[in-house]
Amino acid sequence: MLLEFYSGLKSLDLAVELVRVRPREPVLFCRLRSVKNSEKRFIRLRFFAAVLFSVTPLSLLTAGTSEPAEFVPFLTDSDWAVSEVVDPTGLASEPLVERFELRSGDCISKPPYDDCRSGVERAELAQKVGVPGPSSQVYWHRWKVFFPEDFVSTYPARNRHGQFIDQATGKPAWVVEIGSTGALWIGSRFDDESRFFSLVNERDLRGRWHEVVVEAIWSDSDGKLNVWVNDEPRAKYRGATCTRCKVFLSYGISRVGVDKFKERYPEKSLPNQVVYYLPAEIHSEDPGWIVAPPPVPEAEADAVPDDVAETDETAGSASEEETSPATGIEVSGEGEEAVVEQTASESAGTLEEVTIVREPEPEPEEEVPEAPEVPDTDSPESDTVSGSTEEVLEAEQEDTEADTDSDSSDDEAPDQVVIPADVYDIDRRR
Repeated sequence: MLLEFYSGLKSLDLAVELVRVRPREPVLFCRLRSVKNSEKRFIRLRFFAAVLFSVTPLSLLTAGTSEPAEFVPFLTDSDWAVSEVVDPTGLASEPLVERFELRSGDCISKPPYDDCRSGVERAELAQKVGVPGPSSQVYWHRWKVFFPEDFVSTYPARNRHGQFIDQATGKPAWVVEIGSTGALWIGSRFDDESRFFSLVNERDLRGRWHEVVVEAIWSDSDGKLNVWVNDEPRAKYRGATCTRCKVFLSYGISRVGVDKFKERYPEKSLPNQVVYYLPAEIHSEDPGWIVAPPPVPEAEADAVPDDVAETDETAGSASEEETSPATGIEVSGEGEEAVVEQTASESAGTLEEVTIVREPEPEPEEEVPEAPEVPDTDSPESDTVSGSTEEVLEAEQEDTEADTDSDSSDDEAPDQVVIPADVYDIDRRR
């Protein structure tokens, strides 16, 4: 921005001289001298241009570009704290990796941070260029971390392996931490609300590389935070993501709450911890780390597959067959087999296949023995005997018909549904 202004002044035939007032002061001023008509008059102008200078390890802001971020040691000065070594795991995507080692007592007190008094120990690198304040700019962060099999958690001294620190408050807005259960999670720290998202469980934490990708908008109202671990979405949050929002990233090993560990285990000492990383990256433009699934064209989304269409048509046809009354049904032929006829449906205008199941035939009636002939006599006794014999025969015939009806009703119902129709009763018994 200052260089563009300088070029503009040069185009006006002005000699421009940039002078810095004092080291680490956020102010520059320019001396301008006219080279036109310099013999007649000399014009000297002074004006000030505000430029951001950091009072912490952060310096000039380069936000809005896609250049890789630069990282420097953050409150870390031990020789063993950070080093570059050949990959000892044999599993990294790069031949060289960063080795972080934290030992008991590794703390520095440097305003505005007072780690030694606050019970904090660090072996970290921090982003040299941070975010100036709340904005709608999207930032992408990525790092890869490897926890050895012999890595030991120090809870209640919490291990943090990635922090988004608000420079204006000196406190982290979000942290990547190992909790009491041994799982790795990310959570907010900029207010009193609890927001926690699990990233890696304890069973899968050690002995493998984990890629962490964070997409963030640092805003005190309309921010967002999306996190992927090993290409799997693990966190999705919308809302405020910080307070003052001058955020920068630090990563490595940080132990917070060392005094709590000493209070709980006065006889123990904090162990040395070693963790490996691939260098962190930060971009303000989408670097393509997360590949979204291709969108489905609207035409394909609206189209119905052939098999589904056929199924729907079949279901609709079946529904119409169930609801449409059958017309012009006739029964022809004899026998116990089903009679199938195709009749025209008045409602659908299509041929329907109607199955009619004949009611089972009743069992044949038992033959009633004929009564012996009774001689026709005029005696009163003969009339009495003859009348009583006819009454007995009629009673026996009624009992036989009742038994036949009972046996017919006891037969099992046919498996197929019988469509009611006016069927001619051959037996003429009803």
